[in-house]
Amino acid sequence: MGGKAKGQFLHGSALTEAICAVLSGERKDIAVAFWGAEPLKRLGIKDAAKMRVACDLYSGACNPGAIKDLLDGGARVFDVPGLHAKVYLGSTAMVVGSANVSANGLGEEGVEISDGLEAGVRSDRPVDVRQAKDWFTTLLSGRKPVGRGALPELKRLWNLRRRGRPRRSSGSLLDAMHRRDPMLRDRSFKMVVYAVEDPPSCVEEAYKAYDPTPIKSGDPYPYFWDARVWKLRQDELVLCFESEGRSLTCEGVWRVRDVIDRGSLVPLAHEKQPLGLKLGARDRTLLTNAVLALLAQKKLNLRMAPIKIEAFANLLATRGKNTPK
Repeated sequence: MGGKAKGQFLHGSALTEAICAVLSGERKDIAVAFWGAEPLKRLGIKDAAKMRVACDLYSGACNPGAIKDLLDGGARVFDVPGLHAKVYLGSTAMVVGSANVSANGLGEEGVEISDGLEAGVRSDRPVDVRQAKDWFTTLLSGRKPVGRGALPELKRLWNLRRRGRPRRSSGSLLDAMHRRDPMLRDRSFKMVVYAVEDPPSCVEEAYKAYDPTPIKSGDPYPYFWDARVWKLRQDELVLCFESEGRSLTCEGVWRVRDVIDRGSLVPLAHEKQPLGLKLGARDRTLLTNAVLALLAQKKLNLRMAPIKIEAFANLLATRGKNTPK
């Protein structure tokens, strides 16, 4: 004989296991605001044909790859603006808690879940399950499932949110690159190496018209010019290395103030602590030496367009024991 229906408080890996168990039956109704990568794998679901998902689709916090996986798996996905619930509803039980379908919410590799920051309650009480089913039916009433045509806009919103997400690291930029900190991924942050060149007089005049503040003698030019092919965006960060003859100088990190005429003039502002990370003199020297080596290995060149900061971090890692530390 079965035991009495009950509720159970869960956290950490026990919460993950309970959610997967609840969704192992035929019914799979999920009302979760935000979705991260590989949702079916995280939930242990092999057949999503009868799965219904309610989420805050256009919040910018739903990974478009995750939504595509759900649609490809046969799930029906519904947009519920402002949804904040985290409800996993199976045939005879449910879990209500704080966990979104993301690395921090459900993935075993997520630091937050291992620290017990996600929690929830599992219930198999018939009255609870029945009320949850009624609530879910009402939630979807009058809504139509979305199709793959929504994916381009979801990608745009996701990229915007990823670039501006909160920082969760401290220390030096060099250390962050050396450990390939996930905090650097999908940021509006690039690096570039270029040959020194004096701007033409027309560019100098255009910059003075934009910002009449005198440029101190010996300071780097606070702007790029003839940079249309670089396709920079306003507020983007750029780690700059300037080559002159056989010497190379790390000019630090600069923020794009504006993009004029698609990049014929790009005014800049010096960023002392990009993403809250330090870039001291010693780290600049180590990075300069690393870039010189990468230039010699032809992994970088002076005619290159800016590359993403995480791609630069990967290049540093390819230097093995010579990676700056």
